Amino acid sequence: MSLGFEGSAGDLGYNGFPVHLNYFSSLPDPSIIHDPQMTIVFKSLMKKDAITKEKSLADLISASKVPQNTAAFQDDLTIITWIQLYPKLAIDNSRAIRTASHQVQAIFLELVGGKAYSKYLKSTLPIWLSGVFDNEKSVAAATFKSLLESFQDDKDKVENKIWVIFYEQIVNYINTAILIESPESLSDKRYTKESDANSKYERVLNTSLQMLIKVIGLVNNGVIPLETVNFEEMGSLLQSDKLWNYLGTSITGDTMNLPLFKTLLETLKVIFASTSDKEVSPFTKNVDDVRGLYKTIAKKFIKLVKLKNNKATSSGNIIYSSFILQFWDTLRALTLFSGLSDIKSLKIKKNFWELGGNKSYTRFVEYLKLGSCNSSPTYYVILRHFFIALSETKFKTDDEDFEFLDFDDLEDASLVLIKILGKQYKTLPNYDFKEKAVQCILSVYQQFQTKLKQQLDQVLKVLLYLILDSFAEKTIRRDVIIKKNDIMNELNSFLVEVIPIDQLKNVLEDFNDSIVKSVIENKSKLEIGGFEFQSSLIDLVRSYFEFINQNGLKDTAKSVTTKILLLLEEDSTIEKPSQAFKVASIFLDIYKDDDLHDLNSFLEVLPSFIESDFIDEPIALLQAFTKLSIPKDSIVEAINGSYLKILMEAPSLIPIFLNSLEGQVDFEKEKESYPEIYQYLSNLSSKENLSIEESNLLYSQISVPGIFDNLVQSSATSKARSIEFVKVVANHGSISSLSDHFNSVHLRTITRFAWEDIKDKDVSKFFEWLKSDETYFKSSLYDYIKSATDGTKFDDIASFLKGKAIPIETIKSSISDALRGIPVNLVSLSNPLEHNVYLSSTSLELRLDSTIISIGRFFDAVLKSGEIEDENVYVTAAFVSEYINDFLILQNFTKLSNSDEYLTIREDVMKSFLGLFKSENFEVVISTVNNEQLDGSSLTSRILSTLNSSMLESDEIRALYASRIFKRVLDLYFENMSLKSFEDSQWDHKNLLNFPIKLSAFQLSTSRFFTSPKFDRIRNYVAAEILGVRKESDILTEGLRWLSLSINFFNVDEKVEVIPSHRLAMICNQLSNWLESGIAYDESFISMRVLLAKFLNGLILKQTSLPDKVWELASQVITDNLSTCQGESSRLDLKFFTLKLLQTYWNLSKKSEVVEWSEISESVYEELLDLFTNQAIKKFEEELNNHVVIQSNDLLVRVLLSVDLPIEALREKEGSFYSVVSHCSFSSLKRVAVFFLSQVIVPTQQELVVEYQLSKSTLNQDGEYDGSNLNIEIPPTLLEVVEKPLNHDVEDNDADSSNSIASFVWSWYLIFSHFEDITYSLRAEYIKHLKEKDSIDYLLNYIFEQVDVADNKFLKKLSLEEQVKPSASVESIIQNYDISEGFPAEEFTFELKFVLVHLYYLSLRYIGSYVQNWFKEIRDRQLKQKIEKFTVKYVSPILVTKILQEVTTSKEKLEKNDDNLTIKVNNITNEIRSVYVIDEQTMEMVVKIPHNYPLESVTVEGPLRLGVKDNQWKAWLLASQRVISLTNGSIVDAIELFNKNVNLHFSGFEDCAICYSILHQDLSLPSKTCTTCNNKFHAACLYKWFKSSGSSTCPLCRSTFNFRATR
Repeated sequence: MSLGFEGSAGDLGYNGFPVHLNYFSSLPDPSIIHDPQMTIVFKSLMKKDAITKEKSLADLISASKVPQNTAAFQDDLTIITWIQLYPKLAIDNSRAIRTASHQVQAIFLELVGGKAYSKYLKSTLPIWLSGVFDNEKSVAAATFKSLLESFQDDKDKVENKIWVIFYEQIVNYINTAILIESPESLSDKRYTKESDANSKYERVLNTSLQMLIKVIGLVNNGVIPLETVNFEEMGSLLQSDKLWNYLGTSITGDTMNLPLFKTLLETLKVIFASTSDKEVSPFTKNVDDVRGLYKTIAKKFIKLVKLKNNKATSSGNIIYSSFILQFWDTLRALTLFSGLSDIKSLKIKKNFWELGGNKSYTRFVEYLKLGSCNSSPTYYVILRHFFIALSETKFKTDDEDFEFLDFDDLEDASLVLIKILGKQYKTLPNYDFKEKAVQCILSVYQQFQTKLKQQLDQVLKVLLYLILDSFAEKTIRRDVIIKKNDIMNELNSFLVEVIPIDQLKNVLEDFNDSIVKSVIENKSKLEIGGFEFQSSLIDLVRSYFEFINQNGLKDTAKSVTTKILLLLEEDSTIEKPSQAFKVASIFLDIYKDDDLHDLNSFLEVLPSFIESDFIDEPIALLQAFTKLSIPKDSIVEAINGSYLKILMEAPSLIPIFLNSLEGQVDFEKEKESYPEIYQYLSNLSSKENLSIEESNLLYSQISVPGIFDNLVQSSATSKARSIEFVKVVANHGSISSLSDHFNSVHLRTITRFAWEDIKDKDVSKFFEWLKSDETYFKSSLYDYIKSATDGTKFDDIASFLKGKAIPIETIKSSISDALRGIPVNLVSLSNPLEHNVYLSSTSLELRLDSTIISIGRFFDAVLKSGEIEDENVYVTAAFVSEYINDFLILQNFTKLSNSDEYLTIREDVMKSFLGLFKSENFEVVISTVNNEQLDGSSLTSRILSTLNSSMLESDEIRALYASRIFKRVLDLYFENMSLKSFEDSQWDHKNLLNFPIKLSAFQLSTSRFFTSPKFDRIRNYVAAEILGVRKESDILTEGLRWLSLSINFFNVDEKVEVIPSHRLAMICNQLSNWLESGIAYDESFISMRVLLAKFLNGLILKQTSLPDKVWELASQVITDNLSTCQGESSRLDLKFFTLKLLQTYWNLSKKSEVVEWSEISESVYEELLDLFTNQAIKKFEEELNNHVVIQSNDLLVRVLLSVDLPIEALREKEGSFYSVVSHCSFSSLKRVAVFFLSQVIVPTQQELVVEYQLSKSTLNQDGEYDGSNLNIEIPPTLLEVVEKPLNHDVEDNDADSSNSIASFVWSWYLIFSHFEDITYSLRAEYIKHLKEKDSIDYLLNYIFEQVDVADNKFLKKLSLEEQVKPSASVESIIQNYDISEGFPAEEFTFELKFVLVHLYYLSLRYIGSYVQNWFKEIRDRQLKQKIEKFTVKYVSPILVTKILQEVTTSKEKLEKNDDNLTIKVNNITNEIRSVYVIDEQTMEMVVKIPHNYPLESVTVEGPLRLGVKDNQWKAWLLASQRVISLTNGSIVDAIELFNKNVNLHFSGFEDCAICYSILHQDLSLPSKTCTTCNNKFHAACLYKWFKSSGSSTCPLCRSTFNFRATR
């Protein structure tokens, strides 16, 4: 490392070694550092790569946190290395590096220590401070934070003191950055783009200027003493051309850097800003040659700062928005500078614009035309202050050619106020801008008006037009209206103060006349002297009238209106004067409180203007007149006259006319004044069907007899009409008039609509009023609850009810009826009481009531409102929750569209219910267990009493569901209870035994404590009672009860002696007797069979020792139950629990614990397969299609896949399996069928291959091979499935779609199973079948329609590698598909996609040549590229590897059969070389496999040949290639064919005269001989020749071919 000297150019070092910003000076040598780890880190920091540097800084930060590394940081050589590297890192283009470098600087200060490191701060602090001014806010914020933390969070120290202490070093840094460094010195252009180099320097320049601004500010504030500052040095710095040239480059084209330009503007403002006394600032006053500096700045600014107005885009000059405010603020400072009070001492005589030269005015206009650039309304505040400053500026130039803005010049006034500011005003985005713009315009106008006086009237007119036009814009926002009024007040104040009233009237005279003229001519817009208003005429008039109403010109508005109306009276030829009427209406509305009797005369003629197509405006004007204080007779006459005229012209508009007078005229009270109108209303009330307008009219007359009845009927037609009716009734109706309609279907419809808008205060008022009849109120609420749709919210209704007036009795009745439609056998698989539901008897017919869901939704809202004190509400809500639980389990999936919402309702209702018991005393719960009377003092005690009453009811179904709810309550208390606490509890087991369903709930909640002695009595009692069932008639009552309760005791975690051994043997005998009873095969016995299966399963799993009788009994129950299932398709419970028992039995049999299995296995296999293929069961399950079906089928699948079914049994059911694949609706069952079929197909195909080969050795009577007795075809069922077009997409994700696609893909999976390990001749037969209806093409097209093979998320799941490189081939799972397991961790959609790409893999493997032809015909290039890329990456490597392995495996066999043959396999180049050595001469055939095989054919080449004609040699090669390319044969087949051709040739066999090969692709010899020329031909070649030539002549001699077999 080179050590330099302080003070050299650009040197920032003050500690005896050089420190530079540039990239080539004072580079450190990290090898001098003692710590080797530090050396590595610092060497990495000197790399060019930003990522390496970033990582190294992170390593340095991590190292600092290890205490053992502190010494390395404190080493002086480490510190010196860091300090030399720090400035280069701190200005790096990467913000992460800049941030981290400042963080490391703070770490050095912390670890080395303040005192020890303080001497190095002179060399590093300026660099550290520069980070505070970084362009990136994140870097600046992080740097400032690190500085604060390093200086004890002393903000004053960071912002002031260190700037004073290190002033010299900071200024040195600023000078170096601005004057010495450049883009070329900071970046090595060999490795850096020019744009990046410029960006880097400009960022450094920007931060340096901001540091300079900070320094100047501190000097001006007296923080840095003046005597400290070297003003000569500062003067040189500020007069640098290099610096100010950036005024131009920073806003120009490719070099644009707007943040830098803004900083330059800030710098100028700080330099030329004045003090509060309007004097030159202390800093500027002391700078050398301020006059020269001011002149330089003026010239540079005017010359370089060219901001052109961009009219090409709609956003205009928005690019300048970031600095436009600073721009004008800086111009204001520059303009004011020459007029400061002490400016003479600096010998400055000319102002900024004069010094700028002749282009100043042009530039000024350009700048002004830029406008606000959508920046901020503050723009106009700054601009206003600029013009004030400009008006105070004196111009002293002697140059006659110099021109600038002249406040005495009318043209300049017109340019600035109208052509620039006025034009910009039109396009301002909102009233915040407009408010400030108006203030600015008026201020500038005042500057000109001071000199020009009334010469500006024309300008004033245009300005007023502009502003009035903007006022006329329609708006409904309150804040905008307020802002408009503020602007109007501002304008009025200005006019009152500045413009005399007479002058203002004169200015407005043309405007008034134009309004009158345009109104009479019915124009839609106003135009005056070439000025076109954008607003409509009517909006403009309203705005104008409101404006002059505030500044003492009311008479003007009245005069305009009077002129218009007089013209209408005088000229009867004017037709439809809509604009005139609108203007008159506006005037009357604004000036309604004034004396307007002068206009009464127009009322007399007003009705005469009404025509069929001109009614709205006269009605509006008449309505405006009714609000005035004028004689009543005039109004009455005008209304009656208008009514009669409308009746003649447009009778349908009478309701609109009368509605317009609502609130002004009471036709019922004043029926004598309006007899015709009153009669019209009376007749209307008897009309059957009312229009909306008529109804609205009648609502206003609701007290008129007869009207109310009609309204009830007509309002029920829609929600809007109903709500409208309800609101009117709430405010104007009576309960007596409504009660007459309580039985009306129309009123019920109205109230149903009204409940939806209960939040509306008027609707709420209506129902409060309706509560006076509680019966009807509850009835209407229940009707609404029942009719509510999914997603309906009841929160507002719950809030309204406040826990009162809930129709609980009606709901209880509904839920009780609904519960009777739940078959207990179906919910036995999943409910809180488990199998104990059999203690209650219900119908086996399923009947679900979806309205209970809506009731649940209602209860959810009501309970969450927290205002319920009625125990019946809570108990009924809990019943509803339990019902929804069963509904979700039992509802058909096709009808269950909102299961997530229903589940949420169920959980939330039950959560609200159970939440009440968290603080309840346990003794109260025990009292309920013991049927003790509760005092009812608390809500929960009343709930428990009500629940207990339900459990003891004779209604078994209510008792069952009450016990389910009680079980949930008990779980809350027992789940965390200790054994000691349980044993201390006082519960009466004798009492419980009288109520079995309640006892079962208690048992299941306390199963954790079954080992407690407290349960011994009850356990023994239950077992004894089983033995006590003697009568056959008691088996299904007493026997079922005690067996169900005994099963509960098997709910233990570990094996225990649940039933004493001596008693267990007796129980088994008893149960065996039940199975031998006369009712054992009755339908009513099925529930007992279910319990027997569950009992035995629990016994085997949980009982410590078992007598042999258990196994015998279990075997009997399994076989009998499976047989019973066949005829009882609806008893899914029997199927499920029998399979559970079988599963347990089978698992134990594998451990040789069961000796009975071999005796029942054959019967079980048969029964299982019969159960699996039973059509009656499938039909029932498809109709049911719910969770119970899925649960039972999933168990059946697990059992079938776990039990080792013999292949013979599977073959017997092969046809049924195909039926399941094609017709079954359950994918899980299809999967098993496909799995079984795949097990059958493979061995069957192997047998077929043997038979086929044997048949080929037999010749028929024609001398040809005979295979006609073999059935070589793909099963028709599979072909039927794959040939049927699919109208589903994989992403549809519904059951029907998934099922259809599963049938399709699994059928293809089975089809390809036929291709495994068969000859290519058989393969050709299968392909022939598939090609008949283009099935293969359809498959391939469907695969790539459904699977996006460019989807990385999907492809990642196919890969076995953690990270997949974009171009490299990957090891994938695409060739491995276990149909029996699928992908349990993924959605079924993924499996379908996977199977599709697996089918693509199989297609390439077995019918590659066909796929190749399909691929070549693809016209979509993008799709083609995707497919090829996918194939090369995921499929080709697998297939190529398989081929090479196959050849390697077959190599020994092939070489053994032919001593002349040598096969060489090259796994790197994917080549197979067959070498034939005959008479020491070599022949070679090379098979080359392309990287995208089989989308591209293998190539077969013969580089060496001997003793063979060229055409013959080529024919052999071609034949070998055809084996692979055309007949989907393997490469081994191709080698064999070639080898046989060679051997046969040298053995003297004659070749075919057509193909020149001895052996055909089908391995046949030339067997057909021409009797004329004696040439031999292959039968296939000859057939092809006859077919193409159209005759049966010899290809060579052309004589008629006489067939004879060659023996």
